[in-house]
Amino acid sequence: IPKGFFPLQDTGRLVCSIQAQQDMSFTELKKKMERFVDIMRQDPAIAHVSGFAGGTSSIGSSGSLYVSLKPRDQRNATVFDVINRLREKLAVISGATLYMQPSQDLVIGGRSTNALFQYTLTSYELEALNKWAPLIQKELSKLPGIADLNNDQLNNGLETRLTYDRD
Repeated sequence: IPKGFFPLQDTGRLVCSIQAQQDMSFTELKKKMERFVDIMRQDPAIAHVSGFAGGTSSIGSSGSLYVSLKPRDQRNATVFDVINRLREKLAVISGATLYMQPSQDLVIGGRSTNALFQYTLTSYELEALNKWAPLIQKELSKLPGIADLNNDQLNNGLETRLTYDRD
């Protein structure tokens, strides 16, 4: 018996987000995205794949893919089966991760994420957050049944400081 607020549906659509290394150029991100698309198009259950690199997010090294599966009577796999078999094939692309989730008719939540479920960790002290977030993520990744664990803490980009002395 499915447990949860609303049972997950097989609508025949996937919403995918790409999270790349924070210092990756747009050109390199585009190459990674094209590799993701090529791999996905080889799956017999997929009818169409479209997407874009970059976007309106403040995260520069990200992108989105939208996938339409063939009608249910023309495929021998559920949307969940497709996600599970693509996960391993897509993991070979280094420097970027593609997170897939089945599109749902009813979405509850205030913001889009790379996962169906989210846990928000907050702190008034940035040092505490920087210490505990990776530790909690590491422990959660050990739990059975959790796949595609990720976070949106972006603190690994390149930074340069320049002091300009006009004299």
